[in-house]
Amino acid sequence: MVTTEKLIAKMGRTDPDFEYLLMRLGEEAFSVLFCLKELGPLDRRRLADKTATIFNVAPLDFPNAVHKCKAYGLVEPMRRKTGYWLDLTKKGLLLLEYHQIRLSSALKQKALEK
Repeated sequence: MVTTEKLIAKMGRTDPDFEYLLMRLGEEAFSVLFCLKELGPLDRRRLADKTATIFNVAPLDFPNAVHKCKAYGLVEPMRRKTGYWLDLTKKGLLLLEYHQIRLSSALKQKALEK
C-alpha cells in the first residue's frame, strides 16, 4: 500500500502543505501577508491602502488575495468594536518564514553557480 509519506518522499518535497501553498498563492497574497507581518492587525480598508501604496497591489486583485489567505487559514478575521480586522495566524507566520528560507537558499545556489 502506498502512503502519502512515500509519495511525498518520491516527489522530493519537504513540507507538502507549504509547497502547495507556495504554488497556489500569488504575489498579491504574499504582499498581504508581508504587510500584516510588518504592520500588525489592520482593517480591510487600511490593509488595501497599505498594500496598494507599499507593494503596488492593484485594488481589483486585493479582494481575491485576502480571500485566498483566509481560505488557506493564513489570515483570520477578528472582531474589533464595529468592524473586522485581519491578523496573521501561526500558519501564516510559518509560511512566511518558510518562503524567506526558500528564497535565501535559491539565492545562495545562484551565487554558487556563477
